[in-house]
Order: sequence, then structure tokens, then C-alpha cells
Amino acid sequence: MNTYSKFHRTYLRVSIVSALIGWFSCAPNLVSGNEKVITLSDEVTVQKIDDDVWIHISFREVEGFGLVPANGLVIVSDGKGIAIDLPWTDGQTKTLFGWFRSEQGVEIELVIPTHSHDDCAGGLAEAHRQGADSWALKQTAEKLKEEEKEVPRNTFEKTKSLQRGETEVLLSYEGGGHTTDNIIAWLPAQKILFGGCAVKSLEAANIGYVKEADAKSWPIMLNGLLKNYPDAEKVVPGHGDAGGLDLVRHSIKMVNSGKKLGLFNRTTE
Repeated sequence: MNTYSKFHRTYLRVSIVSALIGWFSCAPNLVSGNEKVITLSDEVTVQKIDDDVWIHISFREVEGFGLVPANGLVIVSDGKGIAIDLPWTDGQTKTLFGWFRSEQGVEIELVIPTHSHDDCAGGLAEAHRQGADSWALKQTAEKLKEEEKEVPRNTFEKTKSLQRGETEVLLSYEGGGHTTDNIIAWLPAQKILFGGCAVKSLEAANIGYVKEADAKSWPIMLNGLLKNYPDAEKVVPGHGDAGGLDLVRHSIKMVNSGKKLGLFNRTTE
């Protein structure tokens, strides 16, 4: 077994064990009780976290960070799907779309990258080839265009409500954080907050990539999430395990600690 497979399987075991610990300790049931991790390929997995909501996890080797798992969501209703963030690559995105189409009878019709990095928008070209429409923050589209990458077809500047079938997703720019263009997604019916890379998991060992961070606004934005989404029952970070609003509080502490340690580029201050 190669290093990639060892990491992949270890990560899945840790995720399953974490879910079981939460279940038996009467913690919030963040993953449906008996829903298992489904492996679509060596690089993509999915798992239900609510009746109509799946988390997809894709893996990529990143210089300086090793093999990195990245989270996204697929929300389904009446055979239609909305993907919040895409896998790292076109190939992974093709696998994800194909599985939902063939195994779930779901056509992913809309995709939403929550910022311009590859762990959100890397598979955008393939999503378009698969027939999906796309929305993103105007600033995200501008960044992707500057980098000569696939650009979303529709943009907004502050907030946007999108719907497919009975599924509603509220998008909002709450301020700079991990990047100056990161947005969050709120699922009001499910009370799920997708914080993306602006929110750190409880097991995160460090603040991660910060070269494009807005260190001044980041803790303000996170405090805004606590104020604006107090009813959130599940919070999904860009990397690592989901949880509750404790992830947002933990992220505030990590960002403030990182600032004290001088981890951020001074230009972001």
C-alpha cells in the first residue's frame, strides 16, 4: 500500500471514529447515525450529513502541507443538486457528478465556488462541461479571470439566494478571512452553515495557507457568523471534520493567536 492510500484510509477511519464518539457521547449528531463513507475513487469520497445533504471530500498533494482533504457539499431535491465548492480537479469533479447521476439519480445543475482557490473552483471547467450553471462572488470571478482559469457564469456582490427544487441556499460575503473573497453558504431548512476555508476544524494543527488572508477582517467576520447564524446546528469547514458553532469560536482563537505570532503577511494588516 502506498503512502497516499495509507493516508486516505487513515483519514476515513478517523472520520468514522469521530462520528461514533460524537454519537455515543450525546454530542450533536453531525453525521446521520448509520450513514457510511462511500468511496468513489482513491481521491473522492461522499457521506450523508443530513437527509438531503452530502459532504464530498477530495484529496490532493499540496506542497508544504502534504496530502490535503477538502470539503464541499451537495444538496439534493427532486432529482436536482447544488454543489457548494468543487473538488480540486476536473477529473475528481467528473467522478462526483457521474456518481450522483448514476447512483442517486441526481443531476447537479448548479455549482458555487466559495473562493478562487483550487479546492473550491478547481473543477469548474468540468462542471460546465457537465451542463451545470455557476455562481460566485464577483471578486472570485475577477481573480479566476486574472489567473486565466475557468470563470463562473454568474456573479453577485454581497448576497444571493439560489434555489433548485425545494432546496434554498443563501450565499453571503461576510468579509475577508482566509482570502479576501471567501463567502459562506447557509442552508436555512437544514440549519447547516458552510464556512469553507474561513472556518477551521477543531483538529486543525495550524492556521493553514495565509498568504492571501485578510488578518484584520478575519476575526471580525467570524464573530459576525456567531451573531448572524446563532441557530446553526452544523458547521462545515473547508478542511477537516464538521461540528457546531464551536468551530467558529475555535477559529477566532486560532486567527488571533496567529496574528500574535506574526504568521500573517504584514500587507494584510
